[in-house]
Amino acid sequence: MVLASIKFQDVFLTGQVETHVVDLDISVTRVMDILIGKAGQQGQLAQFMRFKFVYCGRELEQGSSDTLRSMGVVPGATVGYTIVTPPVTVTVRTADGVS
Repeated sequence: MVLASIKFQDVFLTGQVETHVVDLDISVTRVMDILIGKAGQQGQLAQFMRFKFVYCGRELEQGSSDTLRSMGVVPGATVGYTIVTPPVTVTVRTADGVS
């Protein structure tokens, strides 16, 4: 296990930078779980969100089993991420079937 302090910058919404100590051998998907886990206010919308990392010009989408280390991320690095939310259609039906 290689723990390292990494800065994650929201390059799409707020531009804020958060520093987290993470294991460089964990997957991209797991890192996003950590980032969104502390943002509980996003609640169930999280299930519709997809994420994309940007590091040194390289993009790697959520769902990849690649680890931060395999991306070449080094301790102290800043890794940008964007939230890519595909269109979500929610249909609400009333008791009489009219939407």
